[in-house]
Amino acid sequence: MLTLVALALAGGCGPSAAWTCAMGSFAHSPAGHSRSGHASSGAISGRAGSAPANGLEITPQCDITGGADHCMQFPVDPKVSTADVVQMAVASITLPPPHPYTNPSPRTWVGLRTFLWIGPGLWRTYAATAHTGGQTVTVSAHPTQVVWDLGESSTTCPGPGTPWTPETGPPEPLGARSSEATSACGYTYLRSGWYDVSATVSYTVGWTCTGGCDATAGTWGPLPATGRAHLTVAEIQTTSR
Repeated sequence: MLTLVALALAGGCGPSAAWTCAMGSFAHSPAGHSRSGHASSGAISGRAGSAPANGLEITPQCDITGGADHCMQFPVDPKVSTADVVQMAVASITLPPPHPYTNPSPRTWVGLRTFLWIGPGLWRTYAATAHTGGQTVTVSAHPTQVVWDLGESSTTCPGPGTPWTPETGPPEPLGARSSEATSACGYTYLRSGWYDVSATVSYTVGWTCTGGCDATAGTWGPLPATGRAHLTVAEIQTTSR
């Protein structure tokens, strides 16, 4: 969409209602200052006469003798930057909050290594696309780690963790054996109490752009997604005779 405006290019001229600028013609030309031209759709003509019925009329603010009256066209919509389109795509991506699982649960014990993992199916890539201004941006979010806030401390695991089964046995500390370092995730509480536990998955984001882009690829992020649970930690009581 283009906007038609009247612009005075010379200073020192005063307001005048003598000229009317219209799409296709000039109306009410003062004596001695008629303009020649050809009337056409979307153009300005200097031929004296009345404005067409469907013309867009604008009254300039300068008299013709004080300078030059011009009708100019300006674009209304500026170019959208690729960074703005990337931000639109990132805002539309949906990262579901993980569900934190522990075992033992809902109660564990001081001094006992406790399994930690998030719900199945969440450890995957999520994507979204935004299109505007002749540019198409696609963003992809990849999970990289889970940060566990356990109330009395925190731990970071490079994967979703391993659900506990009777055959699994207690989780080894991360890095204890290379075969388990990427899956085992656990923590040993030192104090009893009632704890709010959270698991935050961290996603790295990459994007690509096609069309009239400022750049064709880049990164964004990281983006977090957090889920919460409650855990009771008790002490094992022993008796002696």
